[in-house]
Amino acid sequence: PAQTAASGHSDKYAALATVQACAATPFGIMMIVWPSFFEFIATKPFELHTEDSIRMSGPFVLLLGIMAFHMRSLDQDARKAFSSTCFICYGIAIAICLLGLQTGRWNLWLLSCIALFTLIGIVGHGSFAFFLSPGSGRGGQGRDTR
Repeated sequence: PAQTAASGHSDKYAALATVQACAATPFGIMMIVWPSFFEFIATKPFELHTEDSIRMSGPFVLLLGIMAFHMRSLDQDARKAFSSTCFICYGIAIAICLLGLQTGRWNLWLLSCIALFTLIGIVGHGSFAFFLSPGSGRGGQGRDTR
């Protein structure tokens, strides 16, 4: 039973990490190559410095996607550390998006970013960071000793 729980945990985490990798990697590439693509969530076209800021942030979003892909094969402690970090960072991103809506510079498409960040970062990574870790006594049974 403990092995089955650990295996189920690994499968669920691999699915979350794959979704994050598949979302962040192309977004990071688009941020680098075509930052004006993201104008659809703005109320007016981007100025050049806005495009530069998006372009400069792109490699870090790409890094997030690559890291998520690699997390699928790491041990439970590394996964928990990554999920805890994602939980915090996605939470900050959600707060920034909510504040951004108040400025009037962004349209309601920004809500789709908030929804994506909430699903991946808060629900997904939050679950693994705080509730579904094997050995935590709250969702897993036993510790994965691989």
